[in-house]
Amino acid sequence: MSWNEGAKAFIAGADIEARRRVKLKSGTTTTPPEVVHAGAGEDFIGVSEYAVKSGQSLAVRLANSPGTQEVEATVTTAIAVGTTLYGAANGTLGDDDNGGAYTAQATALSAAAATGQHIEVLLS
Repeated sequence: MSWNEGAKAFIAGADIEARRRVKLKSGTTTTPPEVVHAGAGEDFIGVSEYAVKSGQSLAVRLANSPGTQEVEATVTTAIAVGTTLYGAANGTLGDDDNGGAYTAQATALSAAAATGQHIEVLLS
């Protein structure tokens, strides 16, 4: 058996955008397993390296990989360096903790003023 560090291959269980948090697709039976965007407040296994259509192979940089990652931001207020980030819709990260209901998933290492910007983060 081989173990992976860094990126691992998965199959897109839906269209996947670049630099988004992904989770295993519920009920996946493929080898390698299918992944989809993680939703708001949901846990994730890693971040997509690039955009692909459903059914295509996809490299996912695993959440436990060393170093920092680049992730697309959803901005409710300007994100500053050091801002705690939470899982937002469609695999993005944002500063909205849903009234304390979401668990922190990252810390911003670069700033973002608008939704859709890619920012450097340190995953929690």
